[in-house]
Amino acid sequence: MKINRDDSSGWIQLSLAFYLLACGMMCVYFLVDVWSQQFFVIRILFPGINFKTVDLATIKTISYTIVGSVIGAVIISLKGLHVHGVVHQEFKNSYSGSYVIGPWAAGLLAIAVYGLMRGGLLIFGGASEIENPTQATEFSYLGLGFLIGFAWDKVLVKLNTLAVQIFGDESNKPVAAASSGEKTEINPEANP
Repeated sequence: MKINRDDSSGWIQLSLAFYLLACGMMCVYFLVDVWSQQFFVIRILFPGINFKTVDLATIKTISYTIVGSVIGAVIISLKGLHVHGVVHQEFKNSYSGSYVIGPWAAGLLAIAVYGLMRGGLLIFGGASEIENPTQATEFSYLGLGFLIGFAWDKVLVKLNTLAVQIFGDESNKPVAAASSGEKTEINPEANP
């Protein structure tokens, strides 16, 4: 990585790398916190939760899914920093936003996928043991989360396909994007 006095992208890349590593380390801390059932982070973020009345199995599995997703997004982002910044030396400062919001977006996407999966709209196969999860089940949620974060673009395509199956195809939109990128009007009266 070349750092030029006139070019701040080297420092931006280094800052992003430290930010992503910090996100990863916080995830590992949160993972150990949930695994040990201390729930310190959850108690700070949501002080009103009464742990005597909530389903701890659900808290653990959704936490594992979120943590796995953030770790997956951190790893793919670190790979992107390495490829664009070091190997090809074509990093652009405009990429920075996606590196910053990537882990957060992956965590939110994990919550959505978890909800769809637990609700039965997404089926991946295998038995569900959420009422009495084994350690293997908990790690499968961690692995699922990792895949969500690592391949978030493919997850979004799958969710779009699911949305089209449930709510109809994109021809129902009043404005559609043409293949050239320009918008074309669709007759709203033609839509049912």
